[in-house]
Amino acid sequence: MNTEEIIEYIMTTPGNVNWNVLKYLLDETVDKKGLKKYVQSTPNNMNRKVLRSFFGSSSGSSVVGTAIVGTSVVGG
Repeated sequence: MNTEEIIEYIMTTPGNVNWNVLKYLLDETVDKKGLKKYVQSTPNNMNRKVLRSFFGSSSGSSVVGTAIVGTSVVGG
């Protein structure tokens, strides 16, 4: 699987990603912990450019950092 196929898989099934299998498909340049945290915290609002940023310098991404948009607090 290439980077774009992995990103498509993650975006298509964010709540059902098999991390045990995926970690063997990803090479050492991928920030696996950061990727998993991002996907788990934004399953309904992922950004393809942000996902590419976890794949190291080989992806050519210029994204610096990440942001979570749309958090809310109910009650209080």
